[in-house]
Amino acid sequence: GGMQALFNFADDVLGKYDADPVARYLLENRQIYICPVANPDGYWYNQRIYDSTATFGLWRKNLRDNNGNGATDNGDGVDINRNYGYKWGFNSTGSSGTASSAVYRGPSAWSEPETRVQRDAFSALHAVAGFSFHTYSDLFVHPWGWTTAGTPDSARRQTWSDEFTITNGFVGGPGPRILYDVNGEFSDWTYGDTLLKAKAFTWTPEVGGSSDGFWPPPSRMAAINETVLRPCW
Repeated sequence: GGMQALFNFADDVLGKYDADPVARYLLENRQIYICPVANPDGYWYNQRIYDSTATFGLWRKNLRDNNGNGATDNGDGVDINRNYGYKWGFNSTGSSGTASSAVYRGPSAWSEPETRVQRDAFSALHAVAGFSFHTYSDLFVHPWGWTTAGTPDSARRQTWSDEFTITNGFVGGPGPRILYDVNGEFSDWTYGDTLLKAKAFTWTPEVGGSSDGFWPPPSRMAAINETVLRPCW
């Protein structure tokens, strides 16, 4: 769902350049970078599961061979969204130190090539805002994920989240309050780490409702895409 929403945004803003002043403004006044898939290993593995079993895979991690046996099994993989350097391994509620866990954080912060590439690209581009699309739950999640305490500018952040969700019905707020605790997460890093880069404001849209699940049918994609395309414009 998240990947398709990004492609839909690109198609929308490029296709409406001539007729839509908002699309024209974005393209002429902003630098927009899109990474459709941040975990290509996991995406490919789920595709392989479907091709061989005709059932949808639920593999969320990458394919790090944790046990060194040369095969992919339940003891393998690192949850990319638990491997970022800010508050990595803060506790075992928001991530796990057990390799077989679906939220295994990896042997160290930035241990995975996927997170290192995003770290370096985000820092080099001097990004100031962004989204990390996930699936599913119709949520709009912002920091902090590692603690229930608010960020120093939590009122402003919540106002922006409320504006985004005003028409699409998503629930906006910090992860521990609307979903669950998480540490070593992307948006916490973009906001909390000011050594590698400047503070940035990013959100995690959880796209798709409870009936859509992780693999919504093609018939639902257009409607799901619309929920996050221009919810506050």
